[in-house]
Amino acid sequence: AAASQLEAAPGDLLKGIEKAFPGAAALPALATSFVACGAGLAQSRRHTEVAQELVVAARARIAAVREVAAARDAAWGRKLEGDRNAEVLSKRFATEMSLQEKRSRLQAKHK
Repeated sequence: AAASQLEAAPGDLLKGIEKAFPGAAALPALATSFVACGAGLAQSRRHTEVAQELVVAARARIAAVREVAAARDAAWGRKLEGDRNAEVLSKRFATEMSLQEKRSRLQAKHK
């Protein structure tokens, strides 16, 4: 709404200047400047719309990344808990064997 008012303003302003200063020599140059400003405003509006679309897309990607990170963190917590449980079980039921004992058992298995 504000941009539309700004785009319409030069025409109204030029009409008012022409009434106040009939035959002003600088009026065509001023009109050209206003047209250039209007074109710049329209281009800026297009750039702003593209930037807004990029922001919306980036926010969607950020939300997806946050979901994936939360799932990873939840899985990592379960993994660490499983590692701790496995360590407790291996300490509880493992028998300490020397390398020589392990070698002997493996050789006996493969005979």
